[in-house]
Amino acid sequence: MDKLTIRQPEFTFPDDLPLTPDQTDKLYSGFLCAVSIVAPQIERYLIRTMSRAKQEIQDPEVLDDLLKFSQQEANHFRSHDELNDLLRSKLSEKNRQKLLKHEASLTEDYRYFSNTRSLNFNLAYAEGFESATCAISVWGFKNDTLNNIHPDWKGIMEWHLAEEIEHRTVAFDVYHTFKGHYLHRLFFSSYAQIHLLKYLYRFALCFWEELEITEKNKSVFRKYFWSLLGHYLATIPPWYSPHKLKVDDRVNLILSKYSTQQ
Repeated sequence: MDKLTIRQPEFTFPDDLPLTPDQTDKLYSGFLCAVSIVAPQIERYLIRTMSRAKQEIQDPEVLDDLLKFSQQEANHFRSHDELNDLLRSKLSEKNRQKLLKHEASLTEDYRYFSNTRSLNFNLAYAEGFESATCAISVWGFKNDTLNNIHPDWKGIMEWHLAEEIEHRTVAFDVYHTFKGHYLHRLFFSSYAQIHLLKYLYRFALCFWEELEITEKNKSVFRKYFWSLLGHYLATIPPWYSPHKLKVDDRVNLILSKYSTQQ
């Protein structure tokens, strides 16, 4: 993998930012809002986990990647924190209170994991999250799911998803540095994905209710479901390795674009 780059683009979110990033797809829009809400939670947890791991890592390349991974994640959550304050303000009081309750529950879950579970558990959780988000990011770029995104939303989403692909190997390498093995990874990575999906659904519901989703709403999820499933299933076999992924040229162009905006 090429060396990770620390980027700090600045995004401006106007007061009239739409609650529907893709105004042709309410289902996908609610999901993207949920992704933004969950991002600071999981990223703070990942940084805590990597901070514990770095004390015991001897390989200088793995350690360098870990430190840069944490810097990228810190930049992600700072940008999403600003966006999320605006998103919450656009919800009705009922949906905002539901969202805040779910956020508090997730915060407590991650505090519990950090304080009581083993480092190997937390690293497997991190690897499960990173493998799934890489798969979703690859799916999104392959199927052009950001093409209809509102300009005030597009920057933060394409930058974040592109960096998820860029640092795809870090959690995998750190986990295996601690003698992670396939069955352990399979069980606890799956646990992580189910746990996070549960909260993504709860967060998204708050936005879907606000957007009045109906069964007739068209969505990229319905159009490209089998493609999404295929990308996810490719992360499950014992021979899976994110090092084997060939990064799309469009992703490299996005990374290059934000590298110049320092």
